[in-house]
Amino acid sequence: MKLCKDVIIRYNYRIMKKFKELQKKEVFKSNIFKVSERKYLDFDGKMFKRQIIERDDSIGIVATFPDTDKAVFVLEWCAGINNWVLSIPGGKTKELNNKMKIKEALRELKEETGYKAKNIKILHQFNSMPGYMQRKVTLFTGDIYEGGQQYLGKHEYIKLEILSINDVIEKINQQKFEYEMDPEGLLALLLWKSMK
Repeated sequence: MKLCKDVIIRYNYRIMKKFKELQKKEVFKSNIFKVSERKYLDFDGKMFKRQIIERDDSIGIVATFPDTDKAVFVLEWCAGINNWVLSIPGGKTKELNNKMKIKEALRELKEETGYKAKNIKILHQFNSMPGYMQRKVTLFTGDIYEGGQQYLGKHEYIKLEILSINDVIEKINQQKFEYEMDPEGLLALLLWKSMK
């Protein structure tokens, strides 16, 4: 079936417009996330509903040692899978501007690893799982300049790992990596590598 060019152009224009949000109602709330039910109006004037998970935004930092591809990683127990996951240092934030997010990323790095970093740059910002979740992720990179003591929260179980970023990516590609890797952390590593 062939569509005429005019129909394709009108269709493409329509899909680029936002739907009108008619109503937002909270249906569940916990100390980690909440769920809202939202009503929208589509292009044809028909109403439909979606349930959206709302979480605090997240930050993460690829902190590398000077003149190397070695970075500090956290091997952290994650309740969602009752297992250990390798990731970059990070956590949640309520901050909206990037200057404050940098401060939060540096705080998380210090708390989880004991290290301090400088020369902080944004790697990327994106919305994680936007089909059903409202949460922005901001990834940073920085150079480690000083070590220290971890300041872990209650029931926060973290082991530090110093690993080569290139080795981690290669082992994951070969499916020979011994840990499960956090997908946002993996994205940060790939972005870091593309900058070098």
